[in-house]
Parts: sequence; structure tokens; C-alpha cells
Amino acid sequence: MAINIYTMGETGHGKTTLTAAIMYCLGAAYPNLQEGAISGADASGVSREKYATPAHRYAHADGPCSQREAILLRDPMDIGLLVVAASDGPMPGTRDAIASAKKAGVSNLVVFLNKSDVVGDAELCELVEMEVRDLLSSQKYAGDDIAVVTGSATAALASAGTPDDPKAASIFALVDAIDKSASSVSSNLSR
Repeated sequence: MAINIYTMGETGHGKTTLTAAIMYCLGAAYPNLQEGAISGADASGVSREKYATPAHRYAHADGPCSQREAILLRDPMDIGLLVVAASDGPMPGTRDAIASAKKAGVSNLVVFLNKSDVVGDAELCELVEMEVRDLLSSQKYAGDDIAVVTGSATAALASAGTPDDPKAASIFALVDAIDKSASSVSSNLSR
């Protein structure tokens, strides 16, 4: 059974680029696992991807912010992948995405601070991470316990896409965090 994951966040923060980077890196690192992987968009512009890691199979939805509530309420999501541009920090769309996930009952979140290559300052990325954690806590998520990975989806797409490529390292760290979150989903489903 596939774990349902949804990419969410502010417009322009790199949700679609991150989805492409995940597909690219997993395809390069685990080509045999990607047999049957699909990609496509429905009439509302929601992209639906299927891919796998050695630990789990995923059904990944990525759509326009205008479709967020419809997607979350129509399709049960196991994991929300919140994308925040490190160059901008949390924006109104970030808050709306978190509130929509909470309303839809999405209890597992993983955060990707994207565009760290644009920022180039580790301290600034840490400040943005603190802001995101505070925002998550204010929405009644365990902000201090949620996995936050910093990186660049665009850099990963320009890499070899393998775990030993430094440009792709953040994508593999993100996939590892998603796999860990998915393990808790799997154990809850099996009860």
C-alpha cells in the first residue's frame, strides 16, 4: 500500500521543483524500484506521482495552492511535505497550508527549507527554521519534533542525482525523514 504525501506551501517556494528533484534523485539512485512509477496531472492541475524508496512506496500529490483544501479533503493524506523558501521564510500561504493540513487531519509533517543556495548563510537558514517551528507549534503541531531539512531542489536537479553527490544530499536527507515519518504511518495503519 502506498503512503499518500502532499507537497504544500507558499506559491513560488519550489514545491513542484522539489517534487521533480525527489523523482529525479530516486530514479537515479534506485532505478529498479521505480518500475511502475508514474507521473501525470489531472484536470484541476494536480500532479500525481508514484515512486518508491527501499522502505516505502509513495503516492505524491502536488498541486496549485488554490486546490489545496480540495486535495486535502478529497484525498486522505498521510504526510504533508511543507516547502518553505529559506530566502523568504514563512509567508501567508505557509500559514494557510499548515491550517489546511490541520483541518484535514494530516498529523505527520516534514519540512523542506528550499533555496538555501540562494541564501548562502547558515545562520539565516537557522532563523527561518526557528520561525517555521514556531509557526507549526502555534498551529498545534509538535514544531520542535518535526523533521526540517535544508537544501536546494534546483541544485539537486543539476546534480548526478545520486546519494554521494553533495548537490543531491539534501534530497536524500529529506527522503530519509519522509521514510521515518512514513514508518509511523505504516505502524498506525497496521493496528
